[in-house]
Amino acid sequence: MFELINLLDTVYRTILADLEAWFEQFPQGLAWNVFSDYCIGDQNKANDTFAFAIVLNHDTQSNIAEYIAAVAPSDIKGSRSSSEGLIEYLGCPVVFSVSYLVEKKSKLLRDYMTDDNIRGALQDMRDVVSQMAAMIPEKVDHYRAVDRRLASFQTEMKRRSSNSNLAR
Repeated sequence: MFELINLLDTVYRTILADLEAWFEQFPQGLAWNVFSDYCIGDQNKANDTFAFAIVLNHDTQSNIAEYIAAVAPSDIKGSRSSSEGLIEYLGCPVVFSVSYLVEKKSKLLRDYMTDDNIRGALQDMRDVVSQMAAMIPEKVDHYRAVDRRLASFQTEMKRRSSNSNLAR
């Protein structure tokens, strides 16, 4: 457990410094989106993977999607080689990208991120979103939309048939 905490502390401090430096180059108030993807429990893969990208709204969503579709394989998870165009895009100045590989055998996420922890974190996130809405009233519609998605996630986590792997 302590090894995991030390690893996460080191990784998150590094990512935080990189993320702060990335955001510093842009004026405040720019619009951006967060995209994520994952591959969990695939018997044909050696690891579970999680990928996140913050993309500034540098173009329309349809143009961005069209470009990615043109440079990336249609089934990127089934591909054995990297797409040079996608790698270039993920490395361009308008994108901040982070990916994690988690060894399947480790079961780190299952053992340390229980359903109870997820449920507790969701309420904490909703509290933060509520505070943000109060602090930035001109963005209240955005924060309400985020809170609705978190509330939906919370409801899903209360069901007996919730997908714990997907939630993690």
